[in-house]
Amino acid sequence: MGHESPEETKPQIPEQAKHAYGIKTNRFLGGFESWIYEYDHPAGTRILRITPLSHRCPDQIRAELDWVRYLGENGLSVSKPVPTLDGRWVFHLDEGDSAGTAAAFLKAPGKPPTNEDWDTPLFRNMGEFVGKMHALTKAYTPLNPQCRRPEWREELDDCGDRYLDRVDDGIAKRFWENREYLDQLPKGPDSFGLVHSDVHRGNFFLDRGKITLFDFDDSTYSWFVEDIALALFYAVFPGTEERRKDAPRFYEAFLEGYARMNALSSQWLKEIPFFMKKRELLLYLVLTGRKRTDHPFMKGRKERLLEDLPVVEIPF
Repeated sequence: MGHESPEETKPQIPEQAKHAYGIKTNRFLGGFESWIYEYDHPAGTRILRITPLSHRCPDQIRAELDWVRYLGENGLSVSKPVPTLDGRWVFHLDEGDSAGTAAAFLKAPGKPPTNEDWDTPLFRNMGEFVGKMHALTKAYTPLNPQCRRPEWREELDDCGDRYLDRVDDGIAKRFWENREYLDQLPKGPDSFGLVHSDVHRGNFFLDRGKITLFDFDDSTYSWFVEDIALALFYAVFPGTEERRKDAPRFYEAFLEGYARMNALSSQWLKEIPFFMKKRELLLYLVLTGRKRTDHPFMKGRKERLLEDLPVVEIPF
């Protein structure tokens, strides 16, 4: 759900990872649930991600990379994985506190979208991209069925186990109400599958108008409509009144683009508020648990959750 790191904490790439990928010079970019680095390569700049075992097991990362490779091989512009010098997609790290896995990717071409880019044509472009991703995913078969990404409820339950005892009973009640509602939704091949689960302007670059998406670390099995809901959620993030007022324009353009690339029953759009509420609750729990109550997102958030106010006022 993001990458950030205390300024004083800038961990070095373990030596075994440097040797595995032939890394000579690198720059630390940040971290949240993984450490992210940029390194030089004769074929172009690459990204290295170090993930602790406590966050993802190696099989989950293999499943992520398999899906990303599939999307890239079928015409979607994604930050493609690259193997180690000896051909391994996932590299195991076993150096004490650095135990975990490493994975590398081509750096996406272009730059982050600017405020000038953030307008209706880009919103439509984002919708087309997500629609194409979902259309491709319907035909996706994992290379190894035993290597699977988590299901939607696993992230939710893990977050609840960690942080529910740190919030008020009223917030916990909202959490369980939301989970129980989502749990009864039907699943089918046209509505449920792998989703990116974190599509926002911080996770793609623009190169002459073309989107390249990266950071599939949150990818999970869920309903396709969740990707639409989260794109809208982050379009209004951190939830200021000005951002919320612009939500209908973003949503209309995004949905117009999406419909060009993938068919999704309009009935699913009515579920968007519940998926937005899910992310709102998750962020509230994480930021509360990590004592980040000064984050702009948290201003008035507890009251909004207790009153069960919608994230945006749109007639879905």
